[in-house]
Amino acid sequence: MLGYINKSLKPEKSRLFLCKPNRETVAELSEAYAKKLNTINNGIHELSFKVPFVIEKNKEFVRNPNVDLIRGHYLIRYEKGNEKQYFIIDKPKNTADSGREIKDVHCFLLPFELNRKMIRDYKVSKRIYDSVGSSGILNETLLSKTNWTIGYIDADIALKVRTMDVSEQSLIELIDDICRTTNGVAQWDTVNKRLSIYKLESLSHDMGFSIEYGKYLKSIIEEPDFSNVVTRLHIYGKNGLSINNKNFTQESYIEDFTYYMYPFERDVNKNVINHSNYMSDELCHALLDYQILLDQKKSEYETLSNDKGNLELDLTIKTDELEYLQLQLGFIWNDIDRYNAQGWDASFLITDKTNKENEIAAKQAEINQINSQIATINTSIQAIKDAIAIENNFSADLIAERENFINEKIWTDNNIDDEYQLYQAGLTQLDKVKQPTIAYKVDIVDFLKVVECQRDWDKLNLFDYVTIRYPNLNINIKAMIVGFEHDEDSNTINVEITNAKDINSNFLKYKDFMKKFTSTSRRLDMSQYKWDKSEENESNINKIINEAFDATAREIKAGVDQSVNISERGIIITDPNFPDNMLIAQAGVLAISNDGGLSWKHAVKKDGIVAENIFGKLGAFVQVRADSIILGDNGEKLSDGVIENSSTWNGAVTTANDAWNAAQNAIQKGVSYSSAFIDNTGIYVKDGAGEERVRLGEYESNQYGIKVTKGKIYGTYIQSGEEGSSNYIALSSNGSEPLSVVANGENALHVGTWGNGGSIQFSRYDIDDLRGQIYPHDDQRGDGLRIHARNGSGSSLPLHLWGSDVYIDGRAFFYDGIVVIGDKPAAVETENYGYRLLFAHEMPQNKFSDEGFAELVNGQVKITLDPIFLETIEPNDIGTEWFIKLHNTDTYLNLRVKEIGDNYFVVEEKDGLNGKFIWSLSGIRKGYKDRRLDIVDIPISN
Repeated sequence: MLGYINKSLKPEKSRLFLCKPNRETVAELSEAYAKKLNTINNGIHELSFKVPFVIEKNKEFVRNPNVDLIRGHYLIRYEKGNEKQYFIIDKPKNTADSGREIKDVHCFLLPFELNRKMIRDYKVSKRIYDSVGSSGILNETLLSKTNWTIGYIDADIALKVRTMDVSEQSLIELIDDICRTTNGVAQWDTVNKRLSIYKLESLSHDMGFSIEYGKYLKSIIEEPDFSNVVTRLHIYGKNGLSINNKNFTQESYIEDFTYYMYPFERDVNKNVINHSNYMSDELCHALLDYQILLDQKKSEYETLSNDKGNLELDLTIKTDELEYLQLQLGFIWNDIDRYNAQGWDASFLITDKTNKENEIAAKQAEINQINSQIATINTSIQAIKDAIAIENNFSADLIAERENFINEKIWTDNNIDDEYQLYQAGLTQLDKVKQPTIAYKVDIVDFLKVVECQRDWDKLNLFDYVTIRYPNLNINIKAMIVGFEHDEDSNTINVEITNAKDINSNFLKYKDFMKKFTSTSRRLDMSQYKWDKSEENESNINKIINEAFDATAREIKAGVDQSVNISERGIIITDPNFPDNMLIAQAGVLAISNDGGLSWKHAVKKDGIVAENIFGKLGAFVQVRADSIILGDNGEKLSDGVIENSSTWNGAVTTANDAWNAAQNAIQKGVSYSSAFIDNTGIYVKDGAGEERVRLGEYESNQYGIKVTKGKIYGTYIQSGEEGSSNYIALSSNGSEPLSVVANGENALHVGTWGNGGSIQFSRYDIDDLRGQIYPHDDQRGDGLRIHARNGSGSSLPLHLWGSDVYIDGRAFFYDGIVVIGDKPAAVETENYGYRLLFAHEMPQNKFSDEGFAELVNGQVKITLDPIFLETIEPNDIGTEWFIKLHNTDTYLNLRVKEIGDNYFVVEEKDGLNGKFIWSLSGIRKGYKDRRLDIVDIPISN
């Protein structure tokens, strides 16, 4: 019946059961109170409660036996109606306040135990979960390392491929990362130890639940957060992947100004109906007009881009065909070289060469035609680029005003390696952050205990929607519950909601209308001229990655103006000014041509020298074997008597010497060989602009060596000093110790690598032994930099920090004690006197002390000591006695310590008077009872 209330239906109370880790029930904690359940949106809920040390039993106060059963890592089974959940105890804390002892227990939902399961060196790229096999991230982690199982995982989440690169992480953190990067929500079945992952929308329901002034509402806090409003979102994926190629304007970011434009509205004639809360009407008009322009130009650009892509595909095919023709020409050249080397007739090969060169020219003409068409398209694209440039669509004043609303943020998802998916994910992310987040904290009455509210008992659920109304604050919102805390004993429920949608506002409707306004406007800087290069660069990079490098089909070129060409034909050296003159080096042949390689009239072969002309000196003991000796250009031979007549022969020799010297000066000295020169100072090389880049010899007056300007020197080993010196610095290709400093022939300093980072290593060269290292570390003491004084065998040595002052920013930890020569005060800042030093109280023995206030009742009081403090000092015994001091605050009291127990002491007043006093107790630090005024060896000063 509508509106019927079942008076017999009673609100259900929660029950707590203490269990061992194997879920064996130890006891029901019926005496527990202050039960508080905190349900939060990450799925790891919290439970806290208190248990008294003393309970009433048979009208007597006795020690609660359950107190001694509660231990860390025991389980708490929480039951309420049909609901049952297991929690794990992480902090069972004993407290005493005004003589009342309490065990304060804090628990996390059972999956918190996965915090103790670690994943190390896990690097994979796999789907989240494999339901039929075992090749999934959850299969290889949660299922293989624990006794948890998988329940339901949304197919869209399970099939997503994620790249994991985990050096060290707990299982609970890994699962949280999976949910965060897939927009999934973990649901834990703690009874069956089963994990399910749902999409958020499948868990959210609108049950019609409302909280308003006069109904449940006790207090409300509205917290809008404007600090994270984003209008320009830079988007990056795996390995720096950007959205440039999927974004119309080729930028790595997208923009959305709709929040700052709201509620601007205009009619078809651009008459303003509503003004923006933030922007001028002029800027709003310009932004809307600019979006219309982008929509128009986008379709035009896509047509041009598709045409350009087809032409570039044709260009790739034609270029491959050209390279194949050039390869064939290379084979023909090889045959020509081989025929010339053997002295055979190569005329038919020269005809083949000419025909092949004609084919190459025709193919080049086709390529030039395609390049011309691409250039025409690029011109059109440039025109679009100019049309959508910010400076061409906004005045200088509007650009300045627009800049006020550009709030930038970089968003990265290293799991996405597809540009389209990255672009779509970026749009979703910008939609979340383009307007302020509004969080509401609502304190309501505990309607779960009110029978008349039974129709609402099942409506307070995580991720469900609730309507909040408070007219005086103009609050009328419907939002998702992201957390609530139920304090059963205080009869209050705190509800937290966020990302609220305002029902009264038209912004949602306006946002839908303006969805396409998520613009990616042109950037206003010089990088806009790089816009059309990304596609070309990607294409070239893919070519290099995806095509095998074929040395027979490609050439390696070097030298200025490509004067040195290394290919399958061999090494060919040409002078750009005289292209017909060339030198070629092949296996067994060094040949020179003066007709572009059609013939080789001078050659050094494996079996001799072939040349039209030879200039040079024949030294002593030369044996000449020749059918004839030609002296002149017209075929003149040696005349009779030349050999026998020494004067005639010497004249011929003199003539030959003069010719040799002339050839030396004419060919070598001061002449460029592909921009290499030789003069009386050495050898030097100039670049195409005439600037000297390399000099070998006297590079400055009386300075000899190698000088390289604006270049690099490569070598596997470079050493300073003279050859054979025992004192030098060396650079080598040794990966672990590339830089060494050597003194007296022994290592003094190494700079290199250690583990996974850089290292500096110091040694004593006089005894050739290590003295210390500086290197990065990542171990149980954290990820940072370590200075380690040690010798070569690994034994630690003293480390001396010497300076007028030594500053340490951050906490300092000292293991195995600390000894200070001088004082060791604390610097304390005062309100009126700046920093002042306060000194520690020091004693011959290592003692700890505690103190407090106490009040006498009927002339007596028992003071129970802090159990944690008691675990730091020796017990009250012979040789380790406790020292107790009592200080009156009421001067008439006559106090004494009546009794000292294991964990308490009793103070009484001589005449049974009441009053307050201060007590202090000191005891010897645990483990230090036999130490007093220890002897210490102090190193000499400095």
